[in-house]
Amino acid sequence: MFVERARLVKSDFILSVGNASAIIGICTRLEGLPLALELASSRLKLFSPQALLMQLEESSGSRLKLLTGGASNLSKRQQTLRNTLEWSYTLLKPDLQLLFNRLAVFSGGCSLAAVEVICEDLAPTDSTNILERITALVDHSLLLMRKTPDTEDEAEPGFAMLETIREYGLEKLAKSGEEATIRQRHCDYYLALLEKAQQELQTERQSDWLNRLEQNHPNLRIALEWALVVDKAETERSSKALRMGVVLAVFWNMRGHLGEGRKWIKLILDKNQNADPTLRARLLNNAALLAGRQGDSAEAGRLLQEALAVWRELGDKRNISLALNNLGTMAFKQGDLARAYEIYQEGLELKRSLGEPRGLAATLNNLGELLQAQGDFEQAQLYYEESLALLQTLGDTHNIAIAMLNLGKLLRQCHQFEQATQYLGNSLKLLLEVGDKFNLAENLESLAEMAAAPELSQWEWVARLVGAAAALRSEIGAPLSGRQQTELGKAESAAQTALPTLVWEQNWGAGQTSPLPQLTATVIKAAQEWKKLEK
Repeated sequence: MFVERARLVKSDFILSVGNASAIIGICTRLEGLPLALELASSRLKLFSPQALLMQLEESSGSRLKLLTGGASNLSKRQQTLRNTLEWSYTLLKPDLQLLFNRLAVFSGGCSLAAVEVICEDLAPTDSTNILERITALVDHSLLLMRKTPDTEDEAEPGFAMLETIREYGLEKLAKSGEEATIRQRHCDYYLALLEKAQQELQTERQSDWLNRLEQNHPNLRIALEWALVVDKAETERSSKALRMGVVLAVFWNMRGHLGEGRKWIKLILDKNQNADPTLRARLLNNAALLAGRQGDSAEAGRLLQEALAVWRELGDKRNISLALNNLGTMAFKQGDLARAYEIYQEGLELKRSLGEPRGLAATLNNLGELLQAQGDFEQAQLYYEESLALLQTLGDTHNIAIAMLNLGKLLRQCHQFEQATQYLGNSLKLLLEVGDKFNLAENLESLAEMAAAPELSQWEWVARLVGAAAALRSEIGAPLSGRQQTELGKAESAAQTALPTLVWEQNWGAGQTSPLPQLTATVIKAAQEWKKLEK
């Protein structure tokens, strides 16, 4: 449709390899709205497809200003998208206009439960409830039915508004005089969702809740942004951003939103310099984890020292041990193994005295990594196995996957490939379920190193796995540490020597582009066969 309309204003316009990507981008940005596409195509008198896409990207949030004009034989209401939306809006009864305005606060969709929260003061009229009013907006093509992203009841209906229509709705909401009230309710709803998630992320329903937060990420961003746009007097509103940030940091860390998470956390901390010290320290600790994953050990250490100082002052032994565990990890990554061991041991004593299994499991895991690096494989394995046993009693899927990953890496290093394959394969499945791209990359790299063992020499798999891991690290902005680069570099060099350049590049590229679920299933099956091929 876009190409057809484009030819009406530019007779020599053709779809080509050079402009196809830009045209797809335009159609995607305008969400396939026929009138929007028609109006956008009229702009090709002035812009190339690439320049038009750039205009749309730069004017995101003000598409309606760009999409004016159209054929002169169209009615006035069809000559601009705004006029068309205005015409549709005026056909709505006042109660539907009010609902439409309020629904514009949601981004990326919402559930009926979320709608009911922001419309709690809209009493039924003439026996018309909220769901019937929503249905009316769907009938007017101002709202779409969509699977709900934030409720436990999969049968509950969900709704979404196209962003172009939502932009118009936000203008109406701003003029309605109730924007602050609606945004407050929206923020409170998603804060409550996060605080429920905080508990659920430590249960066997961890993966479901991570998916729920991922689906709600657009709304969570909006709620957080609103909570941060405050003056110094609005401490209660700003503290909501701090409470949200504590949970979101866990989600951002587990799902690999590292760069975005760090930007948000800096804003939250800057706005909450004198906030509840316990909450602030928790966010500092979580922020350090994101910084560490991006290789910023200096910043991670600074954040952890600040958090530790707060917890020491408060005498909070549980969180002191948490900060010590993370500080030990920073020292380990920087190569100070003696300092790391000292910190871990202090944390281990605290955790054993507190009888806190989750924290104890984390420290045991970290001690295992340290001893493995020092070559004490036997004791490292004992620590890993104790950590895994504790985590299995807790049903902590994410950390079970990490413990299995570490056991797999240890057994691979000991050339116990059959057992290593079992642990790495099970870990890979769980990490995929949880969506932890950072540890998925580490798992794939470990499999690549195993494939490069002289006994196996699976060179094409080395190339494919290295390519897949590199794509993941690039996506989340988490570079290899120096030690990791050295270890993986040996496998890469051996494979590049063994393979023709073209074969290496083809397999590396295949790894870069393979869908993770497909790659995971294939490599697990292949790794089970490698032992049979052992030379």
